[in-house]
Amino acid sequence: MVDNSTDGPSLMTPALTGTQTATPPQRPVFSWPTIVWVSVLLGICYAPVLAALARQWNDDADMGHGFFVPIIAAYIAWQKRDKIADKLPKANWWGLAIMIWAGFQLYIATLGAELFLARTSSCCR
Repeated sequence: MVDNSTDGPSLMTPALTGTQTATPPQRPVFSWPTIVWVSVLLGICYAPVLAALARQWNDDADMGHGFFVPIIAAYIAWQKRDKIADKLPKANWWGLAIMIWAGFQLYIATLGAELFLARTSSCCR
């Protein structure tokens, strides 16, 4: 039995009063398998574009800094992870429209062998 008369931490869960209601925990909108599946599909679609981009970064001395951009972006996202995680996700049809446009842009760029257009389609995601 726990003595609640002390100033120390209590090991008991406080009871709800009449005005409080228990809220069920929020389920994430996307599950990890969905996130992994979409990431793998995007990786497959953009693999040729990313390979050509990495080749250019490696071959052109003026573009060598490109290797650091994803690392720095990941570091900034990691620092802001709590702020990002606090946002409640909500559905928005503009996201689907942007994804469709990016896919169309990648398709046209692939048909025309246009590397710049293919790269900018990945920015639309």
